[in-house]
Amino acid sequence: MDRVPPYNLATVPVVYPRDIRNPIPGGTVLRFTLRPPQVDAIQLRVATWAEIRSVITVSDADIRTITAAEATDTCGDLGPDYIAFSALTVHRERVAFAHGDWIVFHSPNAFRRFTPADFAATYAPPA
Repeated sequence: MDRVPPYNLATVPVVYPRDIRNPIPGGTVLRFTLRPPQVDAIQLRVATWAEIRSVITVSDADIRTITAAEATDTCGDLGPDYIAFSALTVHRERVAFAHGDWIVFHSPNAFRRFTPADFAATYAPPA
C-alpha cells in the first residue's frame, strides 16, 4: 500500500530568503560596483606569432595556413597566407584560433579565444 502524505504539497508555504538586492532601509547591506578586471591579451598576427609560441604550447601538427577569407581579421598583414592553430587548454579542451583572434590569458596555459568583435565589445584598451 502506498503511503499518502497527510498534506497536499501544493498548500505547503514556500519560504524564500530575504532578497539582498532590496535590503531593509537603514540596513547594513551596501551596493558595490564590480570593476572589470585587467587582463593580458594578444592578437594573433604574423608579428606576434613568435611571442604566442613562447607562451602557448603548440605542436607543429596543430599549425596551418589559411586564406584571408578564413581569417577573422587580417590586421593589415599582407597575405596571401595567414596563421591558424589549435591548442589544448588547462581543461584539456582543444581551442581553434584563426589569424586576428584575440587570446586572453588568465594564467600560464589558461587562455580564452575571442573574435575581434567580441573582444572589442568586452574589453576596453588600456588608458
